Amino acid sequence: MRRCFFLSMSRGRGLRTTARTNSSVPKPPPASKPSLELDSKPRSSPLIGSSAEVIPIPTSRYTDPPALPNFPRGFEVHKFDIAAVPEDAPAELVTLFAYYNSMLEALRAQFPDWPQSFETPSPPIHKVCPIKGTGLGIVAVADIAAGETIVRERPYILLPLVLPAPFLGFVDGLEDAMHPENYADVYALKNSRRDKDPMEELRGIIVTNSLRAGPFPTYEATYGGLARDISRANHSCHPNAHHTFDAATLSHSLRALHSIRAGEEITISYLGCAPLLPYEERQKLFKNSRQSFKCTCKFCRLKETAREDSETRRRFILFGLRRTEFMEQLYELFEEWLAEGAPAMQSVPRTCVHGGGLFLNILEVVESMWSFMVQEEFYEPCSWEPILALLVKGHAVLENEERVQYFATKAAELRTAYTGSDGGWRAVAANPRQTHWWGKLGEKRKM
Repeated sequence: MRRCFFLSMSRGRGLRTTARTNSSVPKPPPASKPSLELDSKPRSSPLIGSSAEVIPIPTSRYTDPPALPNFPRGFEVHKFDIAAVPEDAPAELVTLFAYYNSMLEALRAQFPDWPQSFETPSPPIHKVCPIKGTGLGIVAVADIAAGETIVRERPYILLPLVLPAPFLGFVDGLEDAMHPENYADVYALKNSRRDKDPMEELRGIIVTNSLRAGPFPTYEATYGGLARDISRANHSCHPNAHHTFDAATLSHSLRALHSIRAGEEITISYLGCAPLLPYEERQKLFKNSRQSFKCTCKFCRLKETAREDSETRRRFILFGLRRTEFMEQLYELFEEWLAEGAPAMQSVPRTCVHGGGLFLNILEVVESMWSFMVQEEFYEPCSWEPILALLVKGHAVLENEERVQYFATKAAELRTAYTGSDGGWRAVAANPRQTHWWGKLGEKRKM
């Protein structure tokens, strides 16, 4: 088993640990319909105090980082080298950075004191340990709130995931440049390609365990980071954590998508939205991926009717909510609902109704869509924020304070998990009556 690092002090351009503080855990309000399942008790950070000013409902929306090319078109390689950064740092903070041309100079110009220092929880709230059926994995050792940072760390190695043929042999040279204290830990990582390339152990480890990194200035193409603990995170089709990378600090982060109890395994999605595909299709993708595995999460263990119901919901999320024209139709219906005075009864096209069920108005349709993501424990990155924004606005129009607080809090938690910032949603959750949507229709509203 690979050891865990306990870091307890600031070391220049390195890591600062952050003491955790307990905050109150408000219970979510009852759902407006019995079918709407609330996934967890959201734990809020201290809420913003009330004031007389109008609180805007955030208009920006989270989107997944764009897919990067394997190699930039027209890119000319004048130099390809490796540097240990930062210099003279402890082993747990040193990264072997393989770079092209003037990447290091560009990073230092863009980010003062690069690589900048960063913070991670102290004491650690996770551990690496054996997981039945999957080898090693990450487990929470304390209750973790939605949006909370689980761990932040510098990778052992950062390098382009796709190398031109003349530089393939360069990977083998990384072994000689590696910090002696990191050597054993790197070679303890899984190599799913050992049977294909038994003589290329390090290359197989990097391919199997690298997480997305970058983009970096002067080279906007795929980079991979061989993280210390985060590379141990196993896949799940209902992940409870999200991985990000920050070029300024040269660090990987893992944040909670929803609350995680002590003792629970911490998981991520290896292949983006692939878990939304039908069981057979996603298992084929997993088998052919660079990790080459079979998923045995609770959703992949479902049988017969339960699996069919789950796949129907996932298909609706994947092929409905991810379609721009579908979301545009929801916006149009929402505007019609407002124009008609927010009536309890509204004509909703069957194309917007999952399974042909009966819905009274567009707000209930949208709330049902949110419930699909909750039931499947998968928050589709392009959809959760637009859906929650409509629910916050709609319930503000209806002056339903508890529901506004709940949905705005969920938006804050997910935005924090994906970006590290709540994006303004905490202020809405703290002051629902001060948003410009509160009671917006006034006397025009149909009761």
